[in-house]
Amino acid sequence: MVMDEEELYKNPLLNRLDLATRLGTSEGYLSQIINQEINKSIIQFVNEYRIEAAKNLLQDPIFNKYSIEAIGMEAGFKSKSTFYNTFNASLNMSPGAFRKLQKTS
Repeated sequence: MVMDEEELYKNPLLNRLDLATRLGTSEGYLSQIINQEINKSIIQFVNEYRIEAAKNLLQDPIFNKYSIEAIGMEAGFKSKSTFYNTFNASLNMSPGAFRKLQKTS
């Protein structure tokens, strides 16, 4: 899928219109399909990709020297608070706690 191949989610300014245009469809149709198929909004759908990217970066020893905030930005989040809130809502732990857990396992 285009999200995996082109990593569109890494663009913090990605919006519904950009995604619909890239896929050659309308915003309304894109929203409808995502909602019907996976019962999520477009932002929830995009943020799932961002969380997975952040998890991969937090697990990668090469990124140990990067701050949690820098990893959130690299994954496509616009702000530290959005990253922390979305990560916490998704995994029931902060990005910092997730990183510590990875280092101990």
